[in-house]
Amino acid sequence: MKTVFSAGLNYEFFKKNFLRFGFGQSFRVGSIAEKFVLYDLGPLSILPNPDLHPEAGFTTELGYKRAFNIGKKWRGYGDICFFYTEFDQMIEFKLVNVLFNPDGSFRGQFQSRNVTKAKIFGWELALMGEGKMGPVDLSFQGGYTYFYPRDASNASIP
Repeated sequence: MKTVFSAGLNYEFFKKNFLRFGFGQSFRVGSIAEKFVLYDLGPLSILPNPDLHPEAGFTTELGYKRAFNIGKKWRGYGDICFFYTEFDQMIEFKLVNVLFNPDGSFRGQFQSRNVTKAKIFGWELALMGEGKMGPVDLSFQGGYTYFYPRDASNASIP
């Protein structure tokens, strides 16, 4: 096992305007199913991988949140953040083989595999709110996340 660290800061620099920063480490050992269990799910097979290594990494983010009120009955906030994550031996569930049968059917074989070095860049946008319309409480939530994952162990991938 490994000791991991996590910390964050949240600062209100002007009324209803918040800036945040976070950093956290992670460590995950492959599950018993990922390492040792073979099972079939219809035309799919999940293969064991006893050679699976634990993954370890860190993530950091920088975000901005703006709270708002619309009248006296509605409140909410908008949030945007940028993040960067890096993993060593990241565990990824991959299609490793497709078998075609003479009757035209097929079987896809999946297995958990390690990616030696992975980097993920991205950003996220969210909008949330709540209020009343007559006697009814309403809330809404929406968002979009963009991420660019990269296998940093493979120099041919930009």
